[in-house]
Amino acid sequence: MELRKLQLVGRASFSVTLPPNWIKGNNLKPSDQITITQEEDGSLRLVPGITKEQEGSKTTIDADLCKKPHLLRRLIVGGYIRGCDLIEIVSKRGISQTHKSEIQDTVDRLLGLGIMEAASDHIKIQSLIDHSKFPIKPLLKRLCGLALSINKDALQALKEKDQPLAEDVVKRENEVKRIYWLSMRQLEAATYDKSLLKKIGLEAERDPTYYREATIKTMSAADYALDIAKNVLALGKKEASGGDLIKIIQLGKLTNEVFSDACKAFFRIDVALASSTMDAVYHFEKSKDELTKEVGPRVKNVQVVMCLMNIIKDLHAIAECGKRVAEITINKSITEKGRLP
Repeated sequence: MELRKLQLVGRASFSVTLPPNWIKGNNLKPSDQITITQEEDGSLRLVPGITKEQEGSKTTIDADLCKKPHLLRRLIVGGYIRGCDLIEIVSKRGISQTHKSEIQDTVDRLLGLGIMEAASDHIKIQSLIDHSKFPIKPLLKRLCGLALSINKDALQALKEKDQPLAEDVVKRENEVKRIYWLSMRQLEAATYDKSLLKKIGLEAERDPTYYREATIKTMSAADYALDIAKNVLALGKKEASGGDLIKIIQLGKLTNEVFSDACKAFFRIDVALASSTMDAVYHFEKSKDELTKEVGPRVKNVQVVMCLMNIIKDLHAIAECGKRVAEITINKSITEKGRLP
């Protein structure tokens, strides 16, 4: 770090000398141009030469190397999250029908993507996303709402042994993932390009870090809730003690309250609510342990006990996700004005 004094040039202009080592390192000479950009925090960034507007990034995927199932899909999703505006899939042998179907299915699952060009040896996928159209807070609120509604309906299906409702819950997985992947794309872009922070509704440089972790935990909560619905389907019409089901459903309602409060605390930066949410998880764990000890020995049907124990485990995992979101809120409040009683 070096300190340099401003010098007055003329009546209203100021100048400052640049470090000789920086000049030499960038091979600059008199009359060369540099680009000066003012950052959000008021600092100035100097770049040698004239910078052009950042072009949309591109990635190329060799389909011939994607021999394992779902690998091509995962690479396309990875390119999407990384912020690539153009994803090109190529093949020397010609893209197989299996890969074509996988590409189309993946594109259909990702918001803002479309196939712009398709030939026997290559397919070009273009992103049409305008960052300002998808602010991150509404996206995360939508994801939180989906996680809560999935858990609520999965528990309703368990209570009423409603297989069609459980099937409907499982079908919501695609919508959850669409919102999640778009959120991660937005946050990834803002991490690498600070000029996008305001476009996606954030301000501080640390914001993408907090929102990314909260988004990941919310997606995990939704995944656990989806797993509850899958266990309800596996349970089918098999008999389970009404008393056990009532206790599990009560535990599930407590889980939803914990996660709902954690989400509210995060968006409000409500430190008091975040702290009480963390305390609630401690009491939740005691109830969960007691219920586990009761259900395990009492239920004789192996498949029934496995499904019920899995559901209890999923409910505990959702509560833990809520606890982590509450912790993120407290960490976030250090740099913002948190709400206290």
